[in-house]
Amino acid sequence: MNLRFHFWGKGEENAIKQNFNDGWEPIHNHRWNFSSKVIKGGLDSKEYFDSDSRVRFDIREEAEAEKVDLNSSYKLYDVCAVPTRQEGADYRIFRTGKFAIIGNYTRKYMAAGNSYYLDHRIPHQVKPEFDTCTLLLMDPPSKLLASEIFVDSNDHFQEEFKLQDLSFEETQKYLKEFLGSLQ
Repeated sequence: MNLRFHFWGKGEENAIKQNFNDGWEPIHNHRWNFSSKVIKGGLDSKEYFDSDSRVRFDIREEAEAEKVDLNSSYKLYDVCAVPTRQEGADYRIFRTGKFAIIGNYTRKYMAAGNSYYLDHRIPHQVKPEFDTCTLLLMDPPSKLLASEIFVDSNDHFQEEFKLQDLSFEETQKYLKEFLGSLQ
């Protein structure tokens, strides 16, 4: 098990800058189940239904034919993968050439003090309030290779990032700021 501390909304130089849809992260799942507690701020969340998390289509027309039997909220998405291991600071999310059918969602809001659990198979997206902090407890991986990101073929999606680890001084700064905000 791993424990992560997430800060959202700092927007400083080392932050990943992605042109998300009105502040919403892309629809994605994870390699692991997790429990999270919102310490400060809040998260707006959408949990989607995957028509079948075991099935990824190789041919768009096959996926379109399968989608016909579902309600109109279901859409076809390109499946991108988030590799588990990257070398250096360059980070690339790649298109797999496969398609998933994702639709219907349940919208939830998690305020400071609330906790929630999410299964690794559930496609979801979050929109954090500015200056939100969470503690995330991750179970061991349930999938061998990668988490998935579901991209509408009409959306622009940045596939390459340069990740930077926070320095010791930056980590101290954020933790002091966080602890100060709890008083």
